[in-house]
Amino acid sequence: MLPRRCLPLLIATALALLPVARASAVGFDFVVLASSLRAVVPAIEIPPSIDDTGEVAFAGSAAGSQWVLVADEPGAEVLADYLVIDGDPALSFNPLSGNVLGSFTDGWVAYRTQDFLTPGPQYVARGDGGSVEVLYSGDDPAPVAPAVNADGQYVLHRQSPTRIVVVEDQVETVLFQYFQTLDDGSRLVGNFRPMPDIDDVGRVAFAATAAVDGQEICSNRIFLSNLLSPGAPAVVAAGGAREGCPFLSSGLTVPLAANDVGSVAFAGTFLDPVSLDSKRAVYLDGVSVWDELMPGFPAALGVDAVALNDAGTVAFSLNTAQGTHLYVGSDPVADEVLSAGDALCDDTVTEIYFHRYGLNDAGELALGVALSDGRRLIVRAEPSTGPGGECIRFPVPEPGGAAAAALAALAVLAATTVPRRSGTPCP
Repeated sequence: MLPRRCLPLLIATALALLPVARASAVGFDFVVLASSLRAVVPAIEIPPSIDDTGEVAFAGSAAGSQWVLVADEPGAEVLADYLVIDGDPALSFNPLSGNVLGSFTDGWVAYRTQDFLTPGPQYVARGDGGSVEVLYSGDDPAPVAPAVNADGQYVLHRQSPTRIVVVEDQVETVLFQYFQTLDDGSRLVGNFRPMPDIDDVGRVAFAATAAVDGQEICSNRIFLSNLLSPGAPAVVAAGGAREGCPFLSSGLTVPLAANDVGSVAFAGTFLDPVSLDSKRAVYLDGVSVWDELMPGFPAALGVDAVALNDAGTVAFSLNTAQGTHLYVGSDPVADEVLSAGDALCDDTVTEIYFHRYGLNDAGELALGVALSDGRRLIVRAEPSTGPGGECIRFPVPEPGGAAAAALAALAVLAATTVPRRSGTPCP
């Protein structure tokens, strides 16, 4: 039997042996909502979506079927622990085939899929765990995350002819199309991108090339349109290969994201007005949030995604030679969320999957993460009041905190009630 005077040493040793999360980023903790080690294997290449309550929608496979699921708390072990939005043996969530998740608004998850057992048109639907509502069925050529607002309005890019349409109650309304003349006299001459976004008040953000009097001056534009007056969209930013433009763009900018207060974030490659050298950059309403000349950031091959919440936070993922780096602002240290090579859940991050519906108004982010040991995770990155980096895998109020606090209190009690004295050394 150990002497009572050894109790403080034993408790201190136990405290030292408690699992400590390896910090992988400053300011965020990571809640593991799905893992490939459990019953549902998440399809992390399809980026998850998050709503303002912190619930996360993701695609995964289990029991021989593909599923669209929603998770909120860590620790789920079986399929029944998740909210099922849709599931069918005929579904195949291959990101290259156009089966992807979209916006997650007011409890409704939007997604795009196709029944591969009975080939037919692709469709866009949304579900809330009870009913599934088909919003669109047809030959939409672009395999992109469906942009659906709280009213069920869906915006998409169509071809033949090239146009942007809004679908409501399965009725299509053409918003813009090639060669349309706007109220300001400019004419849309091409280069629509297939990733428009729609906010909850019906505004549509999109990119297009517009010529004035036949001249493409500052012609590459980011527009924000009110559905009630589609002929007069607001110009968020305009670019072109000349110094007179607010920014100089070597091409239209994708990706982009809109919020509910009339702002638009977008990314692309731009020409410096003095040196004419090109640089990659992320903008919010025409103001630079990041560009590749800012010190401290890794060399970027491109910007994979941007997201924007109603508070004006811009999240963006950089594609680098080392993998993805995810940020929420212009500081390469304070604004880093997670990067390839970081430590997470006792291993190393090898890849991160994120898209424009992965950020909510609380500043939380939903990510698909691959680790070097082969694990595939769906995680929610939560702003931390401490240094961040905690890996939260079990549904307890403060992971590890209760046990640590109890042992610490016991150590204090033992140290104050058991006097130290000479004698047999503790083993």
